[in-house]
Amino acid sequence: MAAPRAKLALLIIILQGNICSVQSDLELYLPSLISTTGVSKVRARTQESQPNRNDSSAKPDTRFKQPATGSLLPDPALTPRVSTAEAQEVLTLQPEKGPLQWKHIVEEYLEPWNEQRGGRPITKKLLDDATQALRRIEFPEGSEDMPRLRYSPDVWRAQIRSGQLWILEVHLLEPWARYSASMKLVLLETLRRHPDLPDVDIIVNQWDEPLVSANVHAYRNATPPPLFSTTRSPDTHDVPFPDFSFFYPLTPHRLRTERWDLARPKVLRAGDSIAWEDKIDRAAFSGNVQAEFRKRAAHTARVHPEDVFMNSAVVFDVNLSCFEHAWLQQQLPHRRANQPAEAVTREEPTWHAQQVAAGKWMRGDQRDVCWMDFHELCRFKYLVSISGNTYSNRLKYLFLCNSVVINIRKKGSFREFFEPLLTPGQHFIQLDDVRELPRVVAELRANDHLAEAMARRGTAIMSRMDTSAVCDYVAEALTQYAKHSTFTAQPIPYAQQIVCEDDLWARYGFDGTLDRDQNYLTHDTSRCLATGAGSRQSTSRSGRSTASGRMRVPRRGRWEWDARYHKEMKRFIPPGSTIEELLPTPGLQELHHKNEQP
Repeated sequence: MAAPRAKLALLIIILQGNICSVQSDLELYLPSLISTTGVSKVRARTQESQPNRNDSSAKPDTRFKQPATGSLLPDPALTPRVSTAEAQEVLTLQPEKGPLQWKHIVEEYLEPWNEQRGGRPITKKLLDDATQALRRIEFPEGSEDMPRLRYSPDVWRAQIRSGQLWILEVHLLEPWARYSASMKLVLLETLRRHPDLPDVDIIVNQWDEPLVSANVHAYRNATPPPLFSTTRSPDTHDVPFPDFSFFYPLTPHRLRTERWDLARPKVLRAGDSIAWEDKIDRAAFSGNVQAEFRKRAAHTARVHPEDVFMNSAVVFDVNLSCFEHAWLQQQLPHRRANQPAEAVTREEPTWHAQQVAAGKWMRGDQRDVCWMDFHELCRFKYLVSISGNTYSNRLKYLFLCNSVVINIRKKGSFREFFEPLLTPGQHFIQLDDVRELPRVVAELRANDHLAEAMARRGTAIMSRMDTSAVCDYVAEALTQYAKHSTFTAQPIPYAQQIVCEDDLWARYGFDGTLDRDQNYLTHDTSRCLATGAGSRQSTSRSGRSTASGRMRVPRRGRWEWDARYHKEMKRFIPPGSTIEELLPTPGLQELHHKNEQP
């Protein structure tokens, strides 16, 4: 009796250490996202800042590190042999609670501008030159001053001054307007939760791709411009920023997903409500399969239908749920001749019947017949995230399902701000080749209790990343950014103060004035920033702040054709300005830092 108890105690210690030491793993294992900095240097700096740790706790647990080759799971020789009941008892352990730690992650992101680590500080001239370069017409070659600063259809400048938020669009084309307010709402909510943030002046790229090359010699002044972007890659220096999916419109919209603070608890409950043994024993993906990398995955699903289910669908083009479709396919052979197909669905199927139907019909490669929300994806044991042409923002949702996440991405592909929190082989499976997917599924099936433990560890991390944690990351990034800046934010022409969420929706015409079906107004003033005087302000061309009186929303901008930028898309013109005033400054090539050499 003593031997089984000893084995159980050992397994508890091992798994509890992996589940509860999330903060330690975060501080000790930071994947190098800057090409000029190795991970060993980051580990050394991090360990020096933690002098009170003993040798055993200072090293990451290599049992759950994903090896370069061979098995993707922990070494079975290092895993105690315990019964299923004993393993299940261990897996009910609750993970450690507490705020996520962002300091070391942000330090690595901002290293190019950290003088203590060999970087150069952020100057106003650097930001102004980058703003002008992003307004250039000739793309993707870039400007004379910053030839490696690529094109983006949605770039804006934001300032925090005395606890207030000011916005000015640098370049915005109409197709990207639908969710352009969403990333600005991240700033607004961060400022509401952290009203004492320092004054900053930043540029935000809301396009899917990072813009700033990591090759600093590509810039004549040898200092890359500090851009906040939705993603980052090993060969870029963009600072990751929470993307638009964290603040979707509260009213119905074409992507059908709720904003993060509403969707996160619902998907967590969906994942918790399904026992591990009741999940469908197959890897599942649902989404657009137009990218070449995803087409290869669809081919793999056709060859291995019992292991992989690829549901190809654009969410706003189909209306039928995949579980409804599977139930319908299950019943069609039993319906009478000339009986309408709808007749077989009049009786609501039980949850178990849906699972049986899904296990039979949801396999292989399925095209454009149904869609699955994240609650339905939680019914599968293994969830697949595949990088498309840029990145996939569904990754954070998959980690909420208590399922094993298999992340398949091309080498050098784009990553989001939170990904250093997650360790391959410990919280998820990382693959570079979609053809390996069937082998991974077979290995997970053969090590079911370890697969369940990995699923729980991944969910334990993402369950702590609520909206408060997201805002904590942004606050940490802005605070460190301010320390690397050499100037104080000053008013810029045509910038407009944003106080409430509806200010932004109305600014782009999503208040029902341009299209009655696109009214995103919330009419909620409880989350507005305190302005003191209760008035809204705008900034004139001279840069002086002028009170505009008590207004429900700021003045609405205009959408105008500008053939010099795009012949088929309208461009956003901020209130009070003209297209000509938004053109880049002539002779930008004369604005180099002549005293700095590449």
